[in-house]
Amino acid sequence: MLWKLQTNLAIKTRSINVHLELEKAMSADWEKSKKFISDYVRYNAVQEDNKVLNRKNTQKTDYLIVFGISLIVVVLALFKLWHNRKRLLGLNKKIREQNSNMQQTLNALEQSQADNTRMMQIVAHDLRNPIGGMFSIASYMLDENGRTAEDKECLEMIITSGKVSLDLVNDLLLVHTKTDDLKKEPVNLSEMLQYCVGLLHHKAELKEQQINLQADAEISILANQEKLWRVVSNLIANAIKFSPKGTSIHVSLQKEADHIRIDVADNGIGIPEEIAPKIFDMFTDAKRTGTTGEQSFGLGLAISKQIVEAHGGKLWFESKIGNGTVFYVELPIT
Repeated sequence: MLWKLQTNLAIKTRSINVHLELEKAMSADWEKSKKFISDYVRYNAVQEDNKVLNRKNTQKTDYLIVFGISLIVVVLALFKLWHNRKRLLGLNKKIREQNSNMQQTLNALEQSQADNTRMMQIVAHDLRNPIGGMFSIASYMLDENGRTAEDKECLEMIITSGKVSLDLVNDLLLVHTKTDDLKKEPVNLSEMLQYCVGLLHHKAELKEQQINLQADAEISILANQEKLWRVVSNLIANAIKFSPKGTSIHVSLQKEADHIRIDVADNGIGIPEEIAPKIFDMFTDAKRTGTTGEQSFGLGLAISKQIVEAHGGKLWFESKIGNGTVFYVELPIT
């Protein structure tokens, strides 16, 4: 009986020891598990932190790359701007030098032109008196009785040549008319047109032509009467020259709101398109002979345009081949 009790006690003691050992083992395993879990959590946290840091480092790297590229672009742009500025400064310097040279050349040309014009006008003025004298003497001799047919023919040739030469001299005296050269006075345009038509009436009759004048009464402007008369006379003379026999020439004057307009219309041969842009050029090659062989120097229209523009006006034309030409003179009233 005692032996059984001792045996049971021994068994319980071993069981208790085994249980204690098992508890210790389980406690140790649990501690290890807790430590593992804690380490694992810390490891995951560290991994997440590393990922965040990596992302931040990547972003910073990207920012640095973008900044670097932007900085390179800005530097290149600044270099380009500096290079272009340096190039532009060089070009501006060359342009200023060229402008200065061109201005000096232009001034020299203007002075040369002024000297040539002055010399030409002096020569033309000196020629006008002897040519006029020759013309007058030949006209007087032609009117004398008892001249032979051969003498009359020679005198008529002298008169014709003298008249042409006088026209050329008068044209040369009017070359390069400027505003400063004009001495303006009140001009009754209706009376001036009547005077022009009256002077050229005989010339028109030689070609069996008729000049019709339509002018509003009492239209006056400030102008240089002699030069303006020259313009109108030249336009009517051209209408006579380039119109066939038996045609009519119409001259009209009308007043607008702030300007007046003089129209000279003919039924002549018209102006071809190929020479139309050149008829106002000085010494133009667009000159033609009249319908009966009248000579042209190519100065009249160029001088007329200069005179009209010196008055602050405009001179232009409309023309159709075979249907005549209309020249328009527009002048300011004030």
